[in-house]
Amino acid sequence: MSSGIIARGDPNVDNGFKVVFVLGPPGSGKGTICKIMSPRYVFKHLSAGDLLRKEMSRAESKLSEQIKRHMEEGSMVPVEITCRLLSDAMEETMNTDGNNRFLVDGFPRNEDNKTGWEKFMGHVEVCKVIAVDCPDDVSIKFYHISSSCYS
Repeated sequence: MSSGIIARGDPNVDNGFKVVFVLGPPGSGKGTICKIMSPRYVFKHLSAGDLLRKEMSRAESKLSEQIKRHMEEGSMVPVEITCRLLSDAMEETMNTDGNNRFLVDGFPRNEDNKTGWEKFMGHVEVCKVIAVDCPDDVSIKFYHISSSCYS
């Protein structure tokens, strides 16, 4: 399903961005790992979920209703939207801080996301992928603890 939204940036033009993907199930500690690594290695932490929630809360956003609908349905937000939000956040960081190094938390989540990244964000160098693995019972426990902190 296409959203009609095109991610920005030419996938063939190198903009100097460098990305480390941090992947794992909800509650596995991806965000915590990024918070520890970010200042130590001078990376900007970008959480795909946080970017989507922030965009959804912006009243003037043209994407907010579409994001909200997908989240309420429990379906994946179209990859073009997530890539656009990531691209915008990277550009903003580069323009304000001069930092071109990013820890991307929670994206890509599946093969469609990976393919979409290559299509819309092929200009961004993926340096590493960190896969966080933990037992399901631990992930579920920490997910519920983390969720209750924000309720």
